[in-house]
Amino acid sequence: MTVEHVTTPLLRVENLGLRHVSGSATTAILSDVSFELGRGEILGIIGESGAGKSTVGNAILGLLSPEFQQTSGTIEFDGKAIDGMAADERQTLRGRRISAIFQDHTASLDPLMSVGAQVEETCLALDSSLSRREARARAIDLLARVGIPEPERRYRNYPHQFSGGQRQRVVIAIALAGSPDIIIADEPTSALDATVQKQVLELLKILVDETGVSIILVTHDMGVISEITNRVLVMRKGQVVEADRTTAILDQPGHDYTKKLLAAVPRLRIPTGTAKAEGDGGQAGSSALDGDQNPLLVAEGLSKQFAPQGFAWGAGRGKPKFGLRDVGIRLPRGSITGIVGESGSGKTTFGRILAGLDKAPTGRITIGEHAFDVSRSG
Repeated sequence: MTVEHVTTPLLRVENLGLRHVSGSATTAILSDVSFELGRGEILGIIGESGAGKSTVGNAILGLLSPEFQQTSGTIEFDGKAIDGMAADERQTLRGRRISAIFQDHTASLDPLMSVGAQVEETCLALDSSLSRREARARAIDLLARVGIPEPERRYRNYPHQFSGGQRQRVVIAIALAGSPDIIIADEPTSALDATVQKQVLELLKILVDETGVSIILVTHDMGVISEITNRVLVMRKGQVVEADRTTAILDQPGHDYTKKLLAAVPRLRIPTGTAKAEGDGGQAGSSALDGDQNPLLVAEGLSKQFAPQGFAWGAGRGKPKFGLRDVGIRLPRGSITGIVGESGSGKTTFGRILAGLDKAPTGRITIGEHAFDVSRSG
């Protein structure tokens, strides 16, 4: 199924078929996959696990293992077939004109190299005409472009000294090092919490506007699709079942499978007057103490601070940080209570204290009729 464009597409995939060969067993992976990608466009590819989304991206990048065999179709980039290119020609194309952002930012970065050095080495690998000084300047510029604060200073920092969202920004900077025409982003936000996810998606939209790069966004998250894509490809069992503009897919899905995907998206109902969580380091609103009159578990006034660990710089050096600040909860019998918040908000710390795996200097926990000393763990 192909969606036509007025202008010549930057990328055209037509009737692509792939199979996986293992010994005497042969499995069809992709069948008759067709789509186009325009310049400066964000195309979303969505479907459940095993639908073939990532396989399509890897086929374009030329990253499929020898067990995958192309059985039909063509992949054209800028009017030239790339699926039949020699390995060295394909390698030249990859990184310079087609690059990738993968889900696991930790695996994408070398823990033994500073992030600046990793961006710089990528710039040098993709453009041998650059001097070391020019590559360093470009690396700093790329870190600034993706929103890393104080890029000249952070250039020397290592991946473990960045938050998850910042590490993903560094990965995006590396993907931009060759000034690519296309970025294939494979689940780039699924490992991030909701607020950081939104920041990364906004960054991708800004990069499209500023650089004209095209993006293929592979995801299982319909919310991500609705956030930034122009068009959507819906895949199931290696086939394209529906392709259209994002607004058309969301408003009037034509295929039953697409309708099921949309129906599976949770709809939040937030009651009027619900108290909001406030403060840093796990401070909950008053609604955290709401519950029935005979709760199974009651926690009140839990607070915990953490001393600085590892490397510390700047004005905050040596200052303790609150992990929890006066947090409580009442857990009704036979109920399921969710604890939600962004990374570093105190969710895990709270759970560990409730489970007796960690201690808190202040507060109290009562389970049934038994009170427990929260200053002692175990």
